[in-house]
Amino acid sequence: MFQDDPSSFGKRLRALRKEMGCDSPERLSKLLGKEYSVSSILKRERGEIKLDRQYVLDFCRALNVSSEKKKQLLAVLDVFRVQFDPWRKHREDFGSQHFEYWDRVRNSGVYRQFEPLYVCLFLQTERYAYEGLRAFGVEHTAAKESAALRWSMGQHLLRGRSSTASKIPRGSSKLPKLILVQDEEALYRIAGSHAVMKEQVEYLLSLSSELSERVDVRLLPRLCSASIPLGYNFNLYDDILASMETISGNVFVTDLDNMNMLLRWFDKLVELSKPLSHPSSVKILNRALSIHESR
Repeated sequence: MFQDDPSSFGKRLRALRKEMGCDSPERLSKLLGKEYSVSSILKRERGEIKLDRQYVLDFCRALNVSSEKKKQLLAVLDVFRVQFDPWRKHREDFGSQHFEYWDRVRNSGVYRQFEPLYVCLFLQTERYAYEGLRAFGVEHTAAKESAALRWSMGQHLLRGRSSTASKIPRGSSKLPKLILVQDEEALYRIAGSHAVMKEQVEYLLSLSSELSERVDVRLLPRLCSASIPLGYNFNLYDDILASMETISGNVFVTDLDNMNMLLRWFDKLVELSKPLSHPSSVKILNRALSIHESR
């Protein structure tokens, strides 16, 4: 488990190097055919040089890292580069970040998400997404473009189609199984205005009868008894990687014990929630809709 730290992935590589019996960067340099100097290896481990997939692939080949560990390492690298890459030239380029996030999701066999504070990203209307981004200080143009991407990606993931297909990256035909658990509380938290929320809830109601068989959207009632923390959202990519947002920053989980704990938490949330099409979920959505219509 690790939090925001530009050197976190390098530390992970150093720990794995030693775990694989390679005690020194000098030995690793030799195993790599001296394609990477000792100095460059140390700088990568300290987070001083930009990390890329080719280095990780070469690293895994040189140390005979198992295919499972290599897959896990590459998944963690993808997250690291989106969230922490201090060499990213345009941190405000939300479009690029969305595409990279999109790749992580669609390359998963099963993608699970729990969202207690806001509407799940792929369930958001374009207006809701825009207002949420603006609330986080994203400037108008970037927020507008990012909201359009979220909407397009959501349509593609949920319904297998997109009204703006040109905005979806190439090679996006593969679609994962989606299990999204939405907390009822988010339906009452205003994003922009009651009009925006009314549109958002109406969209969720329309989805209750239109979802693909590989998509399971569930609603968690606010009056439920859960013996697990419900304050933070988390995302699970298969059973090899999880990301969580906390008050102190992003936390990423890859170790087996913590992954199993999060999977158990998610299973509990699924047990406590109902499908979006269930009469109790429809009743909750209609109640939220009536509140926003009356304001």
